[in-house]
Amino acid sequence: MIFGPFEIAICLGAVLTFALAVALSLAGRDILDWYRSRGPRCPKCLAAVNAEAYICWSCKAELESAKTLKRELS
Repeated sequence: MIFGPFEIAICLGAVLTFALAVALSLAGRDILDWYRSRGPRCPKCLAAVNAEAYICWSCKAELESAKTLKRELS
């Protein structure tokens, strides 16, 4: 025998470790691409908003009511 069971186990371990690293990097890239393609999100609640909006309607209403309340208290 050229290779014993220990050497074969080491080679298989190295190959499987490399294959796992490649699979994880490809899956990570796919997940990152999916995350980036989800579209714009509200920075406060992470709800989906259209491209022109920066903040969702509920957070915008909450922010405006807080500004109004602050002006009334001043």
